[in-house]
Amino acid sequence: MVAAALSVLVVGACAPRASGSAPGSPAAGAGAAASGGWGRAEQVPGLAALAGSGDSGLSAVSCASPGNCSAGGFYASGGTSQAFVVSQVSGTWGRALEVPGLAGLNKGSNAQVSTVSCASPGNCSAGGYYTSGHSAGGAPMTAAFVVSQVHGTWGTAQAVPGLAALNTGKEAGVSSVSCASPGECSAGGSFGRPFGQGSCCRPNGFVVSQVNGTWGTAQKIQGTAGVSSVSCASPGNCGATAGGLVVSQAGGTWGKARRVATPAGSTFGKASMTLISCATPANCTAGGAGQKMARALVVSQVHGTWGTAREIPGTAGLTKRGSSQLSAVSCTAPGYCTAGGSGYWQHPEGSSTRAFAVPYVVRQRRGSWGQAERIPDIGAVSKNGYAVVTALSCSSPGNCGVAGRYTTSSYNPDGSGPGQVFVTSQVRGALTTPRVITTALGNDGPAEIAAIACTAAGRCSAVGYYWLGNQERAFVISQTSPLAVSRALG
Repeated sequence: MVAAALSVLVVGACAPRASGSAPGSPAAGAGAAASGGWGRAEQVPGLAALAGSGDSGLSAVSCASPGNCSAGGFYASGGTSQAFVVSQVSGTWGRALEVPGLAGLNKGSNAQVSTVSCASPGNCSAGGYYTSGHSAGGAPMTAAFVVSQVHGTWGTAQAVPGLAALNTGKEAGVSSVSCASPGECSAGGSFGRPFGQGSCCRPNGFVVSQVNGTWGTAQKIQGTAGVSSVSCASPGNCGATAGGLVVSQAGGTWGKARRVATPAGSTFGKASMTLISCATPANCTAGGAGQKMARALVVSQVHGTWGTAREIPGTAGLTKRGSSQLSAVSCTAPGYCTAGGSGYWQHPEGSSTRAFAVPYVVRQRRGSWGQAERIPDIGAVSKNGYAVVTALSCSSPGNCGVAGRYTTSSYNPDGSGPGQVFVTSQVRGALTTPRVITTALGNDGPAEIAAIACTAAGRCSAVGYYWLGNQERAFVISQTSPLAVSRALG
């Protein structure tokens, strides 16, 4: 199966979890129609036995079919951070598992799964980073790893082949992986190289491909500062965004990175593309922002030719004189994509106006982007004026899962303080009312859905973190009733 949908992955520390019903969210016992078919969020099974009182979080998830997914993240125990994976089979999440073999590689105190992609149930690949050692001054040195799951069993993690020779700065990690069929994947990330005497480190981008279950040698992508996103439409035919550039793989061969064109005289400057989703070979859509002005941008590749980056229609109206960002893009057919992000209002310090961030979704049909649409009824749950989209995934044109977060504190209008997570669905192009999910976990701190994956209308799984007391915890949640999603629209 080709995982055409792409959701944003968060690399780095995550957070913990909670329980109860928030204002505007369905009460306990409410029907599936009211909840959009979403079940209850739950702490990852078995993670407490691994982490104890340590923190944990999930940063990536991928589903090959409804109820068959794999996810990955980190957990902290005994002063060290380890990477873990967890799988869902026939709708039931199994127990968290430390990535096999990674403890032997992780010589320091920090490791994490940053990205996961599943081509068919039980056949997935994941990547991330681990601490390979410490410098003479005690600074941690990081390396990149990949690991594959075959017929439901996770193999042994391995350092990305050939990357050690490139990673002379000892700062490397895999940021994105995409699998078009079992054992046929491509991944990308970054590595560091010293520049100047005693200076470290300048980031560089790399890609690496898996063919017939075997990972090849990492390849530097010239002129890039790191590959942030990879999407494969078929084996050996992928697209990637790399440090503001785009690069394509055709027939197993990666081409040269190129900068995306922008309109003459545009106020936002050069385009920095960080997201990509490829529906078919050589037909991809990338998203990002302007380097001069923070404006959400999209650009499409049609039959191998990249167009000109454009500001997402309607985002200027959401933000007035503020800025906008793009958090996720997902394409299910050429010219049929959905993207999500946030518009920011920049009010003076001390302003009583609390509309500091507005979450939006925008749809592309037949190659043309519509107007950005604010998440409906978001004001019923977000009382302090800050709400953002963090992840999005589509299973077919106009049928997507959308996740976001909002602040619950009037003292943190920038979203840096306590908050809650919401989910909503786009069904036949229309958005449902958002449902708050982390209050049922007892969340009393920051919370976020880092990734979401949808394989059919109303069949999605999402992962992230929440806080309970002083502990950050990983959670999972699944959507199991597509009929209920249709009813939720009335």
